Amino acid sequence: MTSTALMYWNDKLQSSLAHTLTFLFESDGAGAYSPLSAGYPALTSSGALTQDDIDDHLLTSSEFTAAQFDATAMGTDAFACIVDMRGRQALGSSSSQTGQAEKLVAMEAALYTADSLDDSNGVKDTGLTDSSLTPEATLGANGNLAARCILTGADAAAAGSIIKVQFHVIMK
Repeated sequence: MTSTALMYWNDKLQSSLAHTLTFLFESDGAGAYSPLSAGYPALTSSGALTQDDIDDHLLTSSEFTAAQFDATAMGTDAFACIVDMRGRQALGSSSSQTGQAEKLVAMEAALYTADSLDDSNGVKDTGLTDSSLTPEATLGANGNLAARCILTGADAAAAGSIIKVQFHVIMK
């Protein structure tokens, strides 16, 4: 497999420009979504998450809390996306390492069904409010990313529908 890297004329650009991370998830038609390609470092859910789910995924302790993704917060048409931003060396290991994101500029989410854009929302880094059914996104204390998206029709979307989540971040 060939890997290419972008070379900046000024090495400060890499850590000062916002990068866009795009994640695509496909509906099974029953309210569940799975990554379009294998290997996404993202924990997703259209239902409540437990603290163990979150901590096991990130190998951190309460960087994001279950109350931010409880049954109230994950109500109708809600979609959670928690991204493990640890470096490649740490992925697959049991050692904790901080994430690579320095600042979350904004998050955008969209639901595509059939051949149209059905709903979308975007927010700046707002923090995540406990038990709140609102679209929000934040950068965790350890450099990982989390978003709660509210996309009208997501729970009832037909098989093959797509949720796109984009994080605009400045890297460390």
